[in-house]
Amino acid sequence: MSGARSLLASWTALAVVVGAGHLPACTSDPAGDPDDGAALSGGAPGTGAVGDAGAPPAASSGGKAAHESGGGDGAGGTPLDDEPSERLEVEGGLYPMGRSDAGLDACPDEQSCAPGETPEHDVSVSTFWLDRYEVTVERFRAFYELYPLPELAEGAGAHPRILGSGWQSAFAADLPASQQALALHLSCADDASFTAEVGPHETWPINCVSWPLAFAFCAAVGGRLPTEAEWERAAAGGDDNRLYPWGQDDPDASRASFFPSALGPVGAREAGRGRYGHDDLAGSVWEWTLDWLDTNWYAAGGATCSDCARVSSGTHRAIRGGAYSFEAVTLRAAVRSGDDPSSVEASVGFRCAYDSDE
Repeated sequence: MSGARSLLASWTALAVVVGAGHLPACTSDPAGDPDDGAALSGGAPGTGAVGDAGAPPAASSGGKAAHESGGGDGAGGTPLDDEPSERLEVEGGLYPMGRSDAGLDACPDEQSCAPGETPEHDVSVSTFWLDRYEVTVERFRAFYELYPLPELAEGAGAHPRILGSGWQSAFAADLPASQQALALHLSCADDASFTAEVGPHETWPINCVSWPLAFAFCAAVGGRLPTEAEWERAAAGGDDNRLYPWGQDDPDASRASFFPSALGPVGAREAGRGRYGHDDLAGSVWEWTLDWLDTNWYAAGGATCSDCARVSSGTHRAIRGGAYSFEAVTLRAAVRSGDDPSSVEASVGFRCAYDSDE
């Protein structure tokens, strides 16, 4: 399935089945079956074309704390453990996850918002670190050049407070078997950003990456995929409860890349930066999260949890943030969608989370 096209079904079904599912319940999932539908929150995908590469992102962070550091020991000793990246701290705490009916993050009058974004409910996450930028082609290249890496250990890349959140051997079935197969995997569409040789798109987000491949990359660099709760805390500014990562102002080209924008370099829209200093949490590419999408989660037991994620079962993994080929309705911090974990889309990429020493 190509780029935005495979997600179109989600948008079409959205008005009826949408949404609610996701998050977890503390370290285990509540009783109840997840909705098998991939749900997006309103809008429709476009067909944006790839644009010209720009300058690399600026070095200044704008966050509370920023550093370039190695991956730590979360990967279990892979060759990429010391791979540097700029990451920013997201303070832990309680915040209202999901969309409210009448608060700052309520559905704008001109938009149609999915029921799965509600009810708003209190969620707590521990302090963590999150990549300032989506993983770029340049950063992914080191992983590509070493591919295939040694098989990840069972449980690698786990959230330390969520049982069952680590790598499972079954995930490997959806990994490319060789570097040649990976190159094919990464060329899923005309808008694919990766090239086998260094090219003009090195500062663009890597796309055409399946969920297991994104998981494997994050584990290999000593990190993990963020939970939906962590991702939304960063995007909504925690207890600021922002409508968009930058605040309440309507989206425009200075804040986010959305239809009919073209894909381009990360960090190019400083006006869209979030409370903690992260770039492109709205637009650019959708971002994989750890959770299975459960479209009944918020309304059926997902209210009030601490360091949780939906990890038991499902058919679609949750994606967040909207993309360059999707309309502005997808840019709100509470918007949730999902995709088949084995799918590769030009509109989907990822960033990694890292555990705090606190």
